[in-house]
Order: sequence, then C-alpha cells, then structure tokens
Amino acid sequence: MNLKLLLYFLFWELVSTSAVAQIETGRDLERYGLQKRSSDAKDKYYTFAINLFFRRSDGLRLDSPDFFHWSMHLNPGKDHKWKGIAFDISNAIEVQRPGEDTVFRNVDGKFYLQRKTDVSAIKSIQFATSVIIGYSVSKVSVNTIQDALSRVPVPQRCDGGNCVTWTIDAIRELQKRNILPKFDTGNLWDKVLQFGHARARYLDKMTPKARYKLSGREIGKFIPGQDVIVRALVSPPSGDPPGFARTGSRRSKGKRGKLRLIRRIWNSLCKRDASSCPQPRARTANEIAVRKMNYLAKTFGLAKTPQHKEMVLKAFKKFSEKIPLKRRSHSAGVGKVVNTASGAFIVAGFVFWGIAMKEVFDPESRSTVYDKVAVSTSLVPLVGCGAADARKIDMAVRGKGPKDDVALVFSVVDSALCYVVGVLYFTPLAPIAAAYTAVRLIIDTAMELWVPENADTAPGEVAEMRWQGWENVLQNISSTIMSDNYTSTLETIYLHEKLGILSVAANAAGNVEAEAQQQILNGTDDQQQAVEDEAENQGFVIAQEACNAIMRHRDNLRHTMMSFFGTKLHNAASKYDDELYETLRLKSKWPWESLKTPTLERLLQEQKDFPLVSAESSKQLSRNVSAWLDGILGKMEDPIPGCERLHEPNLYTPDGKCRDPCGPAARKTGTTREYAQTSEGQGIWGCVSIHQGQKLGAISPVCCEYEAFSLVGFGLAARLGGQFISQLQRDRNL
Repeated sequence: MNLKLLLYFLFWELVSTSAVAQIETGRDLERYGLQKRSSDAKDKYYTFAINLFFRRSDGLRLDSPDFFHWSMHLNPGKDHKWKGIAFDISNAIEVQRPGEDTVFRNVDGKFYLQRKTDVSAIKSIQFATSVIIGYSVSKVSVNTIQDALSRVPVPQRCDGGNCVTWTIDAIRELQKRNILPKFDTGNLWDKVLQFGHARARYLDKMTPKARYKLSGREIGKFIPGQDVIVRALVSPPSGDPPGFARTGSRRSKGKRGKLRLIRRIWNSLCKRDASSCPQPRARTANEIAVRKMNYLAKTFGLAKTPQHKEMVLKAFKKFSEKIPLKRRSHSAGVGKVVNTASGAFIVAGFVFWGIAMKEVFDPESRSTVYDKVAVSTSLVPLVGCGAADARKIDMAVRGKGPKDDVALVFSVVDSALCYVVGVLYFTPLAPIAAAYTAVRLIIDTAMELWVPENADTAPGEVAEMRWQGWENVLQNISSTIMSDNYTSTLETIYLHEKLGILSVAANAAGNVEAEAQQQILNGTDDQQQAVEDEAENQGFVIAQEACNAIMRHRDNLRHTMMSFFGTKLHNAASKYDDELYETLRLKSKWPWESLKTPTLERLLQEQKDFPLVSAESSKQLSRNVSAWLDGILGKMEDPIPGCERLHEPNLYTPDGKCRDPCGPAARKTGTTREYAQTSEGQGIWGCVSIHQGQKLGAISPVCCEYEAFSLVGFGLAARLGGQFISQLQRDRNL
C-alpha cells in the first residue's frame, strides 16, 4: 500500500515538474523575443485562383472588361479550398488593408491593396465564378506572397487601371519571383473573361440554391500549356449560403414558377374558327399596359389599398408620358426615332417589330419563310445587343418582300434585353439630390449647435470636453437622419425609382402583347403558336430585366448614400476640430505672450493621436445608418420582393454527346480565332471570340450543349463565311 502511494507521488511530481518546465520555457522564449511562429511565416504549397464578382454598377455591357471585379484567392495545399486568403484592390468606402486590424475609411475613393483572411468568396451574393490559375512552384510563406503583391503598383483614377489590370500585374510579379509558373497572362485575361461571361449566363437561369450548389462544386481551371480553361470539380463549401430564399419561407411564400408578364394570349382572344367568338377584339397597347401595371403593382406590394392603386396608376401615366415607347404614326415614327431620338429611344423599338411582322405575314407580300422567322426572332439578341444590325442580314436568302422594313427592324430593335435596360437608365432620379442635400444640412446644422465655447478650459479638461462635444454632434445627426421624416423621404425615393422601372416594363409588355395579338389573329396556326411562344418568352425577359434594374438601383442608392454619409461625417469631424481650435485659442495677447497655449497644444496632440472618425461612437453611427438603410431598402444579399420566381431549374442539363460545340465550328471556317460558347440572349446560344474584353466575331455551334435545346437555323447569316447563325430553341414540352 505504501509503495503504491509512493509511485503515485513520484508520478505527479514528474508531471508537475514537466508542466512547470514548459511554462518556464515559454517565459524564457517570450523574455528573449522568441515567440511562436505565425502561420503566415510558414512555408507551404499554395493554390492560386481568380475569383470573379458581379459589379454593382449600371451601364456595364456584358462584353466590358469591367463587368467583373477580380480578386486573387490563395489557400494552402495543391487542391482548391473555398476558405482562404483574398488579395485585391478596392476603392470602396471601407478597405481592409494588409497589416491593419481596423477597417480603413477610404473617404477619398482611392485604390488600396486589400487583404481578407479566412474568407469564402462563394458566400458573397455578388460571386460569379472562380478559376484556378496554378500552384506555387515551391513552398512559400504568405508573408513572401504579401510582400510581392504589395510591390505591385496600385492604379490611380487617371491612368485607366483597375482590379483586372492589377491582378494581371500581380500574377506577373509572382512569376518574376518564381512563385507561380510562367505562362502568357494575356491569354489568361481573355480566357478568364470569356469563361466568366459564359458561366454567369449559364448559372443565371437556375434557382439561387441550385446555382449555389453547382458553383460550389464546379469551377474553372486554366491549363497553361494549352491556354484553355476547363471545368474542374472541387469540394463544395460547408453549409448553406446566407440570404437565399428557401421553399416555403416567409420571403419566398412557397411560390413556384415564373413571374410572367405575357401569357395565354390565345386564351384572351378567340380562334378564328371559334363559333362562340365571331368577332374577336385585340386590346390596344395602352389597355394592356394598364393591366400589366396593375399586376406589377400588386406583385411588388405597391397597391395594398385602393388609394395606393390610384396613386400608382397616376404615376404610371406620368412616366408613360415622359418615356413615350409607342410610335405616334406609321409613316413618321421610324425616321424620327432613328434620326433624332436619344439613345434610350433608339433601342425602344417594339412597334417597328410589330410593323415588320404585320407586313411579312401579309399574304399579298412576297416575303419568304426566312423573312417571317427572322422577324419573329428579331427581338432576341443574336451575338449581343449590338449584333442585330442590317449588315448581318443575309440578303441572298430573302425574296423580293419588304426588305426595307425588315432591315429597319434589325437596325433599330436590338432586343428586348437592350430595349428594357437602355430605357431604364433614363428613369428620373431627381429626388435623390434632395436627400443628399438633406444629409448635408443635417451635419452642417449639427456643427453650429454643438461646438462648445469655453476659452478658459484647462489642458487636463480638453480631451473630455472634445469627446463630449463630438458625442453630442453624433447624437444630433443620429436622431435627425433616422427620423420618421427622412425615413419617409428615402422610401419615397425608392418607390419613385421602382415605379419608373415598372412603368417601363408595363409599357414594353403592352406593346409586345398588342402586336402579338394582331399576329395571332392574322396568322396561320403554326404562326400563331410561334408568335405566342415568342411573346411569352419576351415577357419573361422584360420581367427579369425589370427585377435586375430594381436591384441595381436599390443597391446603388444604398451605396451612394453610405458613401456620401461617410464623406460628410469625415468632413464634420475636421470642421468640428477646426471650430474647437478657434474657440480655445487666445483672441488677444500681450507682446510677450504666445498664441500656442498649453490648452491648444494638448488639443493638437489629441487631434493627432485620437481622430474622431476612428472613435467607436463614429463607427457605431455608421453601422446604425447602414442598418437603417437595410430596413428601408432591404439587405443587398436579399432578393427584391416579387422577383423570387424568375428562375427555371433543370433547364440547362448538359448533353453528354456535345462536349465541344464551338471547336469544330471554328475549324470549319478556317479561322485562327478561338471561340467559346456563351449565352447571347433568351434562348440563344452561340460561339463567340473575345479579346481584351471585346467581341471579335460569332459563329454557329455544331451541336447543343444542353439537352433541352435543339439546333435550328433561322435565316440569318454572318457575312464572314456565309454560315447560317443557329438558334438553340427550348423544347416546348419543358
């Protein structure tokens, strides 16, 4: 028994002695500055990738090199992981600069290098796709990588640089230091941009949840030797993305299917052989537009009461007068729009599509089947908004029908996509200026009310007095800017924008449906079905673009208001310190006295050591304003109420037999350009060649990559090569 106790005693002595030794060893290491090595200093193999994000800017064309924001992603190991370290440049109001624990307030809007640790790009609602560009040549530390990236010049506003050019320069710097393998970065730029466009179009047709699942397990991988990007399977991220609506949730309300602006046109009319309706009547575009506006107002929660409905219709009438989408006369309308109208009106041409359809379907005209099909599909962009041009019409396949009218359609009416987007940029935004002026007045008034006046303040009281006065300024700004008055003002601004966008959408849908009704009444059975399918398709395009426009305007309004508020808050802090200095300095002095009193010297030191904008109270006010905007406009990651039903799942299922739709097509033309498949409109897929963000050409694919589509030529041909451009139509059974 005693021996057993002795063994226990010796055992615990040994354990305690080892623990004390470890503690003392740690103290000695700490005493002599030998701390534990950080993870950034460890040499490891790293995987490098480029993450693409959608930018929150209006007016960017799909083929613009600025369409995506580029960010460099790296994670340890030789396989892709979603969580890692991100480097990019940013001119946002808040920038997380390397080596700084706090967020930097970028009030000047300059570009700065930004580092984010332990981030997962796919969790962002703006994430588009990712492309693996390679692996580190040998083991390297994050510190070494960060040092290399910090030496890459950050572009300035005037030199034309941006996040894309910086990323390319950063890759070249890593190659120069033998961190990344050598390859042509010029080809990489083109391939990443091309892959991003195609991927974005492909994923945009899915539900948010399906899009997230596919994006998480399938990305791009750049093959340097072949200069191509292939699809790569990666491990999906853990957990569901934040902010996506789920079936049956409060936000989605359990609804499924499309948000349809145009449907069942046949049901709203009577067939010509229907005995119960001997004289069918087609509604006018104005009648249909009013009905569409009532539907949209109800869907988007703008007509909750009869009073609201009446106000919406009055606003709709005013917007319709400001944006005349309908032709005034058959003879003068075409030339007037083409020659004298603004850019918004040039793309507003549904009526000319209707005129051309009426004439080419007229039995007395000598138009061929190619005329009929070309006009029926003229509202769908072929190779982007700028491709519907009269020069790309194959005159050889047409008869002696109304060539001028058909050519005019293709020179004026680019597509429903261009049409809606172009007009939406002209939505009146004058009330926003009033809101900015209100914020300016709030802060300027607060400065006059709360600057303390006490010239006899002792040096020891300066700090407390300065912070107390600044707290009063912030409280006054907070209580004023988030009052019911300014809340209702911002709500009115957002409502005004939304009404403008929905008014354009309603008018566009009214024009399309009115013309479609006429064609259904006058066409054959086959033509009736084709026109109805196309009209429903265009109604979906209009609804989708209206939702996208509302989201862009909402996010831009929120971002602009926060940026403006941050700038004014910074200016208020500077003005407050200046006013405080003037209050505390001596107004008169004896010849032997100095204007720099101990009180002023203490104030200057406080201003240098403790900037007001870095105070926790200032940051909290910014967070409160951001939350206030979220409550009015909705969070940026949330969908627009009413737009949750715009995606079609299971439509883009790959066809295993068609793995390379563009390669053989390019070889047939004998061109040296490289073509990649991308979506060029609603229901249209083609092969395009992109270089430095610009489209150089388009050809027909040889097969359809997705099972639900079939390859059908519709009579348009590219001048180069004379091939028919092909439409990949959706199977009607889906």
